[in-house]
Amino acid sequence: MRPGRTLTRAAGEVTYDSSATGTNVMNASGGTVSYPNGAFNLENMAAHGGWIASAADLARFELIFDRPSAS
Repeated sequence: MRPGRTLTRAAGEVTYDSSATGTNVMNASGGTVSYPNGAFNLENMAAHGGWIASAADLARFELIFDRPSAS
């Protein structure tokens, strides 16, 4: 698991397709771009999402919360 990036895809990361558009927040151009290509700043979302993971990695992470505590 690792934080995602708005304009740089990780090796093996899927591509995102969206018809939704917005103002480019990644530079001062003010141009209109699709959401996955700069209409939001994924780097600012690491604390509440914005992570990428394989299905297996996500399942391993979620298992942490299903195990009984060692107290």
